[in-house]
Amino acid sequence: MPFTFLAQSLQSLDAPAPTPLPPAPLLETWLFESPTLPAIAAVGLGIVLYAAFSTRGRITSARVSAAIGALLAVAVIVTAWLVRTDREIMKQLSRDMVQSVVAADTATLGRLLSTDAVLVSPLSGNPLDRAQILVRVAEEFPPSRQYHIRDYRIDTIDATMDAPNRGRVQLKVTVTPEEAPAPTPSWWRVDCERADDGQWHVSGIAMLSIGGIGAAGFR
Repeated sequence: MPFTFLAQSLQSLDAPAPTPLPPAPLLETWLFESPTLPAIAAVGLGIVLYAAFSTRGRITSARVSAAIGALLAVAVIVTAWLVRTDREIMKQLSRDMVQSVVAADTATLGRLLSTDAVLVSPLSGNPLDRAQILVRVAEEFPPSRQYHIRDYRIDTIDATMDAPNRGRVQLKVTVTPEEAPAPTPSWWRVDCERADDGQWHVSGIAMLSIGGIGAAGFR
């Protein structure tokens, strides 16, 4: 019973996970974002064909098959390295935004936010516009200030496209404030938009849940 109570207490301190985002197209994910599996498959196919041709004494065909498999694997890896999908760009944009807030780097944060960016969080009361976001970060996150963060990590991050030039990121961040006794997890939604110049910017930030409070207070 004590262990059950402890487990339930610890679970209540975690931030409830929101509904997962729609999955990305499988082909796009395999070719450009997670090429390990198709690369291994290409090498495996080359090995199987090499063995099959070798047992029949067709050494040249065996070598050609192995070489093609290896070349396909290299091509998949290189393609994934060269191509950055919109989902990858949005996820990196969100990581950079979190880092700029933690570091109280308003110069970088200002470049990442769109001119009409808005932050929505029950902890901040009314929605904050871009100027207000930058002021809050500059005043509250530097060392020795109220919300200075000693350490942080991004536990999970995912992204989805809602339109050709618009998408959203969902991420769980765990921070350890300077004055807090323990880390605090929270889930966030980051809305991203591509401007006319092709650059992606953060247009909206919303807290979805936070450890110890949950999601009920966010509706």
